[in-house]
Amino acid sequence: MIQVVLYLILLLQDFHPPDEVQLLKDYKIPNPSIVKFGDVDGDGKPDFLLIGTDYSAYMYNNAGAELWRWQAPTEGARLRGEFEAPGSIWDFDQDGYAEVIHWRIIDGQEWLVMADGRTGRVKRKVLWPTTPLPHVYNNFRTAIAHFHPGYADSLLVFTDSGGSINITAFDREFHQIWQHKELRKKDYFGHYIYPVDLNGDGIDEVVVSHLCLDAKGKVIWQNDRMFDDNHDHMDAMEFFDINGDGKLELLTGQSDIGALAYNAMTGEMLWHNLADHTQQITAGYILKGMTTPQVVVNARTYRQRGLGAQLYWFDNKGNLLSKWPAAPIPGNPNFVRGDWYGDGKKTFFWYRYKLLDDGTGAQFFAEPVYHMFDFLGNGAEQVITQDRNVLRVYGFKNVVPKTVKRDSEYVRNSIANHTHY
Repeated sequence: MIQVVLYLILLLQDFHPPDEVQLLKDYKIPNPSIVKFGDVDGDGKPDFLLIGTDYSAYMYNNAGAELWRWQAPTEGARLRGEFEAPGSIWDFDQDGYAEVIHWRIIDGQEWLVMADGRTGRVKRKVLWPTTPLPHVYNNFRTAIAHFHPGYADSLLVFTDSGGSINITAFDREFHQIWQHKELRKKDYFGHYIYPVDLNGDGIDEVVVSHLCLDAKGKVIWQNDRMFDDNHDHMDAMEFFDINGDGKLELLTGQSDIGALAYNAMTGEMLWHNLADHTQQITAGYILKGMTTPQVVVNARTYRQRGLGAQLYWFDNKGNLLSKWPAAPIPGNPNFVRGDWYGDGKKTFFWYRYKLLDDGTGAQFFAEPVYHMFDFLGNGAEQVITQDRNVLRVYGFKNVVPKTVKRDSEYVRNSIANHTHY
């Protein structure tokens, strides 16, 4: 309720964005749990899938016209609504029409389905890889993985019903490749599954909180000896070379533990610093006067008035540089970053703000940022905002359009595998 009041106050203040901000798309949508993007109708433009808190699915084309919907049963709907819903858009057969991956109940059973993105017709289905009903829905996620040379066409499914947590890999035909199962309390492995090429061989490793697997499902490292409590999970991860050695480090917001950096290939902790209940995290060259990258986290606080959030800035060795704003703002905002100006440089956004080089922010949008990629195909990257029934796309007004090759790995990493976590 407090967040709604603050939102209305913001509207009443008649906020005007900076002159460089241009509204490009304005969609009215059902209130979603997640929004996923991909080209399902083959016109070269991103369409979008909404999955509701009850796991119902609504598919829209780029113009905002509804293509199809699947209505989830009302039974158990409230149980499904606590966390980000599972779903992906990906062209598994490379025919130019992306498929939709999501959860359905058919004949009283839970299924993982691959649906035709244009019609919603089920092309393939396999039993949802979790414990049989009834069960809770803690963390159900899907991601596209690159497990063999060539095109990425493997699917990862993460299912956490509490007590039993599964990480399951499928090929493009929905044949199970492998499954890693652990008996753990809910949230032990966090909220999302990250396929990422850590060693530069073109094949993904799989990182999910305190566990790293190879493309065959074998354990590379597991550092749960350091943090064996399910409340100490990694909420969000960023993979970035912060020490200039040419290798990716694992940066994470690790709940009440704070902000941490790990050697991504061994799980060895590099540094740790407190930052309230640390959630989202990002890294890059943002602050002026610094020759090494910075790490910035969304530090969450719990108050009687609801959730609050504040930025903590760290150098690449984990030393606290500054905090902003002086008092936490309401909510649990996202980071997004991308080539806003079309000049090849990353610009960073958080909540409604563009992050400035002094560690503060300037308000750019009326709604919180949600995603960022080349929505228009003009060589820059646009910010997508989402707030309840509003989905909007904003871009730099004076961008000079150019042709930039966006290959399937850009689509996979920058669009398909996006998460709030």
